[in-house]
Amino acid sequence: KRRQLDRSFLVKSRWRGYVQVIGNMAMFLTLLVLSSWANAFWQYALLVFAVGCAQHRLFFPVHDCLHYTLFPTKTENVVAGTVLAPLIGTSFDAIRVQHMDHHRDFGKPEDPGASDYFVRFRSRGEFISFLLGPLVGSILLNKLGDYLLRPAKMSKQQEWSRDEEWIFTSSLRSYGVILAFQAVIAAILTSGFQWGELWRYPVFYVLPLVTVFLFFNRLRMFAEHGSLDYEVCDY
Repeated sequence: KRRQLDRSFLVKSRWRGYVQVIGNMAMFLTLLVLSSWANAFWQYALLVFAVGCAQHRLFFPVHDCLHYTLFPTKTENVVAGTVLAPLIGTSFDAIRVQHMDHHRDFGKPEDPGASDYFVRFRSRGEFISFLLGPLVGSILLNKLGDYLLRPAKMSKQQEWSRDEEWIFTSSLRSYGVILAFQAVIAAILTSGFQWGELWRYPVFYVLPLVTVFLFFNRLRMFAEHGSLDYEVCDY
């Protein structure tokens, strides 16, 4: 099938890569600014959903950077991925190792993403609950723990780290990058860390990330990888 494609589709495009990175970051930052101004419930609801969509959209250029395919050079992919990954709460090196494990163990229970598609349903109700559950936090603890611990667990496997570098130093660097970007996000949402505006960070960043983002992530993973074998999916 790959040989039948127009070869122009296989050429890495630098301008397209920067449009993907800058465009998605601009949309995300615009929604953060709007969230810092919101003062009505309907605005809160709309922006929580919109920010969650923007967070999920950020994953796609990150994904291509993970495979070193968004830009023509590895360095550009690593730099762009390092900037984008903290916006969805993790580090580039950690999510890359996790994603490579997904490809290696695809279709097996050992796959880090198996919980989103390697499932069996006994009823249509279970299927609906499985897909919509993330919207009410059904997988929050599982995914949150994975995101928080992943940079530390994967620090030893960084491809660009020096052999003599301490694991602690590597982990500290990963978490430092994440915290720096989170501080910028919080500063935007709270108009410079104003005390009376601090509630906006958990409402307009954390809440969309652990509900809307995880919902679309599960929906996408199941749509891409879920079994269509009715002997597995009993519903």
